Amino acid sequence: MERLNLRVLCRVLTATALVSGAAVAVGCSSSETRTIAAQSFDQHGPHSVGVTTLDLGDRQVDVYYPVDESATVGRPTDSYEAADAFPEAFRSMVPPAMNGSFDVGAVRDVRGSSKGPFPLVIYSHGFGGYRQVATFYLAHLASWGFVAASADHLERGIVALASGKLDDANKGIDLDDVSRTLEALRKENVRADGPLAGVVNTDSVGITGHSAGAQTSLRAAGSNDNIDAFVSISGGLSLMGEPSPAVPNKPALVVAAADDKVVPASKSLALYDALGGPKYLVEIENSGHNSFTDSCPVILERGGLEQLRPFLKNLVDLAQDGCTPGVTDPYAVQRVLGHYSVAFFLTYLAGESHVATLTAGPPASAGPLTLSSQRHA
Repeated sequence: MERLNLRVLCRVLTATALVSGAAVAVGCSSSETRTIAAQSFDQHGPHSVGVTTLDLGDRQVDVYYPVDESATVGRPTDSYEAADAFPEAFRSMVPPAMNGSFDVGAVRDVRGSSKGPFPLVIYSHGFGGYRQVATFYLAHLASWGFVAASADHLERGIVALASGKLDDANKGIDLDDVSRTLEALRKENVRADGPLAGVVNTDSVGITGHSAGAQTSLRAAGSNDNIDAFVSISGGLSLMGEPSPAVPNKPALVVAAADDKVVPASKSLALYDALGGPKYLVEIENSGHNSFTDSCPVILERGGLEQLRPFLKNLVDLAQDGCTPGVTDPYAVQRVLGHYSVAFFLTYLAGESHVATLTAGPPASAGPLTLSSQRHA
């Protein structure tokens, strides 16, 4: 049976009541029943951000977490080179449009905030991805009071794709990665000399993921009793004709790109329709599959990936989907993703009720960005 303690149940019932206008459940505290007006969560939150890397033995996990501002004074923010995610033999072939140094907006290995513990959100990358593929998203969540962790799914990662060794036979390993990440954070939370000591609330856990990672999020939410809520980004019930997993009875936010050529938005809409409630759908107009990744704005700014077509053939179209001229600014798409994700996780992991934000239009910083569909139930 799925774990749903009184604390989580009150949040679910309260948010549902605010959507439907029903009475709030008896036994839920007044702090869980107040209506909060629509707010903006698209900009950096109130916390400075730290980052540390955990070693699971055969793979690594990057963890972003809130830190007190005093801990970051005089310290540079961390960065990564995109080419480092590729096997060494392939690095020379990485085009400038996909390479470069990405500042993650977090200071490495500083002590976590004294204001913790904070809810945990686990992120799962897609096929051909790597743990740093969406650092903008992880750091943004951390700035708003979450610990955000992203593991390498080696069996479907960039190394496996580049070397032709994608391992469909080991599909369940991604769920093991989720469980191992959660266990590693439990240990770090009680390790007195570590940066995450006392920072992680492993009794309040969400999961989010992009593409194949959205499938991981769906499957993990349905099979792992520790997970309270999930966000699907460019996902669906079934991505490639595989049997659909059991649909979890947990709060969900479904985010879709209207012009996604890799995972059509119709798949995200079908997922939304199959879910119970509370549930929310945000479909972003004129955006594509990779609008939700660190590299998309760079690909757009540097003219796309056409120079890779002799090598990757039609995969070029998939890799630059959402990152070519004429699309919605991917930075705006990313701000909108962060905005709704923060409101959702604050509601279902942190005991606040931001339903007014979840059911309102995009923040002003999104500019001309529009939603082609927005639903809730």
